[in-house]
Amino acid sequence: MSSPVYRLTAIILKRKNSGETDRVVTVFSREKGKLRLLAKGVRSIRSRRASFLEPLHVSQLMVRSYSGIDMLSEASAFTNTSTTEDTIGVVAAKYYIAELLDTLMPENEAHPLIFTESVAMLSLITRPDDEERVFRLISYTKYLLCELGFIPATVEFTSLAQAAGMVERIIEKRLKTRKFLAILR
Repeated sequence: MSSPVYRLTAIILKRKNSGETDRVVTVFSREKGKLRLLAKGVRSIRSRRASFLEPLHVSQLMVRSYSGIDMLSEASAFTNTSTTEDTIGVVAAKYYIAELLDTLMPENEAHPLIFTESVAMLSLITRPDDEERVFRLISYTKYLLCELGFIPATVEFTSLAQAAGMVERIIEKRLKTRKFLAILR
């Protein structure tokens, strides 16, 4: 009996090497929420899936379900939110979004509205001359915290540092992207 296969549209949040040619990829998908997937052989030179599993890409994934960790069988581009022209400010903002999703989202719990908003935000902040980037990130942080029930909608943030501070109080540890927030001012 073969194991079930399902399709995901997902934002690649992070990856971690496992073994000689494998990688564990953390994704946030529209259909199943945050998941950890095993991508076998993706680190080999001939792997065609490797480029679609880079952080901050939005990819179409085919996943085979197993009792332990699900295994990635195919990957293709959905949209590419990263370009070689991204400035350090754009990259910092994107990694801030990825870290928020990775630390705040529960595993295996679908949030299609948050997924849609996150993909839109990753696309919106790509312009290097975006004067509104910090305001957008503050709004996105507030949206995420409200949608997940961490804060009431009446809470207002006056700075990105204040919004990040609230996230740090919730997750009870310091954000890794905190040092890059100064670049965004």
